[in-house]
Amino acid sequence: MKISSLLLFLLVSNAAPAQKNEISILNNRFYLTFPDSARKVTGANMILAPGSAENNETTIVYEIGDEKLTFSAIELNKRTVENLVERLTENGNREKPSAIKVTYNKDSCMAILITRKNFDNEPKIYNMPVRFTADVMLSSFIIQNPDRTLSRVSAFINAAAFAERSKFQKIAEDVFSTFREGERRVSFAPHIDSFAIMGTKAKIKIYLPQDYITYAAITDKQFDAYMINRVTSYGDTTETSLMINFEFVFLYSIKPKGIKSTTYGEFMFHVMPWDNYFDTTRSLFEREQLFYDDEIKKGVKIYIAMQSPKAGDIEDMSGIVKNLLIVYDPDKVK
Repeated sequence: MKISSLLLFLLVSNAAPAQKNEISILNNRFYLTFPDSARKVTGANMILAPGSAENNETTIVYEIGDEKLTFSAIELNKRTVENLVERLTENGNREKPSAIKVTYNKDSCMAILITRKNFDNEPKIYNMPVRFTADVMLSSFIIQNPDRTLSRVSAFINAAAFAERSKFQKIAEDVFSTFREGERRVSFAPHIDSFAIMGTKAKIKIYLPQDYITYAAITDKQFDAYMINRVTSYGDTTETSLMINFEFVFLYSIKPKGIKSTTYGEFMFHVMPWDNYFDTTRSLFEREQLFYDDEIKKGVKIYIAMQSPKAGDIEDMSGIVKNLLIVYDPDKVK
């Protein structure tokens, strides 16, 4: 091989991967441009129903042989705070030393890159054979959207890529530098979410008050589950959630532990007894019940559970349950 040809080969082989592949993230919340061979994959993080998945997660995979760089985008379902950069800096350096910089700031939209500085505390498996498949996070990209809600994209590499983590960290940084605002906005105003219950003609309608959202609709062969959260501001670690689970086979539900009592609440126009617990370990109020509904499909069970550190939130979620509507055969409803 001539010297000029060899030089050209080396330049090309060490050049950054071409990036002309712009992809919509979280259903047009924003856009990023990836190396040409990067591809969007579905169902990578959760078994989400199509409508839910499109708005709540996006996963992009870029592979070079056995080495893999994965970009995982999710809605944080959090509102921003005035001192967001300072809060992220404080949290990032407390958990893992990081470099933080604002890469985009226009009007109410801002993008913040958080890059890990060192990997000294990573498990020793990364010096072992490639058969180990644990992932390592390289960086996070926090987006304060124009509607002042927060989204996040995290970049991970597999064990095979760990030795070249600096190269993949640079590729991730190049991707994040292509940020472009999208058109879709998220509203936390009162609204109705409607979902078809898997394998049946029935639909569920969920009437959600201010600041409550259905953040995941998880579909599997054995169940349909709808996860509802109360939206809070960044830094608020309150665990307030409601799960509605349609079980098509027997699924053993682990009962909460703690102080138990019984109360009564309405579901599908009937007053029902509910089991109440206070989890002393986690300081959580919990309420749950299991119902049977052959009108949806023979043998279907409906498991409903709520939890929050605040008793008032349990009552708010009980109001959501009271207003749940299952339409057994939409074709018969005008």
